[in-house]
Amino acid sequence: MELVEFIQYGYANSPRIRQIMDGVGVAPGSVTCEADLDGIPVTSKESLISGQAADLPFGGWLGVNPDALARIYASPGPIYDPEGQDQDFWRWVPALKAAGFTAAERVINTFSYHLTPAGFMFDSGLRALGCTVIPAGTGNKELQLTMIQQIEVSGFVGLPSYLMALIKDAEDQGLNFADSHNIDKALVTAEPLPGSLRHELEQRGIDTYQSYGTADLGCVAYECSAHSGMHINEGLILEVVDPNSGHKVALGEPGEIVVTLLNTTYPLLRFGTGDMGILTDDACTCGRGGKRIKEIIGRVGDAVKVRGLFVHPSQLDRALNEITDVDYYQALVTREDYKDKLILRIETRGTVPKSTMAAFIANKLRERLRLGVEVDLVTKDTINRQEPRFKDTRFWD
Repeated sequence: MELVEFIQYGYANSPRIRQIMDGVGVAPGSVTCEADLDGIPVTSKESLISGQAADLPFGGWLGVNPDALARIYASPGPIYDPEGQDQDFWRWVPALKAAGFTAAERVINTFSYHLTPAGFMFDSGLRALGCTVIPAGTGNKELQLTMIQQIEVSGFVGLPSYLMALIKDAEDQGLNFADSHNIDKALVTAEPLPGSLRHELEQRGIDTYQSYGTADLGCVAYECSAHSGMHINEGLILEVVDPNSGHKVALGEPGEIVVTLLNTTYPLLRFGTGDMGILTDDACTCGRGGKRIKEIIGRVGDAVKVRGLFVHPSQLDRALNEITDVDYYQALVTREDYKDKLILRIETRGTVPKSTMAAFIANKLRERLRLGVEVDLVTKDTINRQEPRFKDTRFWD
């Protein structure tokens, strides 16, 4: 679908798109090229959440009858993500092909299949490509290693840190991963891939490719064999804009990644991902034309991605404010052996035994965030009030 057709369709079928365009006086016929998008405001993740809450379940963005959907997911926020009927609705096949995946391969998919869309995103892309999928999710690494070995799995999709954790577990058992397992390619996403970690994986014979996507948009960009940035995927328009004004920045300058999803099911118009990135149009040795994401450099706001999931300070505030014994807290994000850790330092009023309180908080946050946390209960006035409440101490080399 081309931009002109998309705008006409979105204006006619998505109440939210019509409301946004009418609100700034932009007529559908006046948007004929990418530059014309500059007059339309950016929709942030936060406004998507509030918009859905006010107009359940999709905030007026849906472009089809809800009965036509294949699946509906719930991502942290919460945000409801619709999936259409297309075989590769989330558009991961181009990324898989660029990473060397071919038909008839056996691939282990370690993204979650529970409520969030990541597991099915890759599952549908792999099946469309003709691969056999092992729907592993996370956890039970011992069984996963056994299956990888016995079924002769050749490909991996998931977090790069999770792949490294599998390798470390195998090596702790005295196995040489490269000799005892057949995985020779991996497509990873949802967290940074430091050069040191890529080197570790490639030392084990795994050709590792980075990709970039979101639960709302599916696959946005992906690496080719040159490993020199990520090519922008088909089916969308990607801009890098000033996060304050929403206007496009010059090529090579950092800004927020904003995507218009040329999709009839979920026609998102200038959706702000919250990620800061830099575009380049330097020629790529693979021969593909067009712009690439040179690098993703961080987040626009204060949300932090931990083990592939965004954690918003407001989520922690809401959860911990419900616990009367909590007096003050600080969240620390650290990284050890390529694995993220979310540590909650919490000052309590001492009315509940520490062991009971720590377990209760950990369980509550795991349920709320879908993420394991480490709870460190400390005495009153231990936490420095001058430090950020949400502190990311990770270093990406």
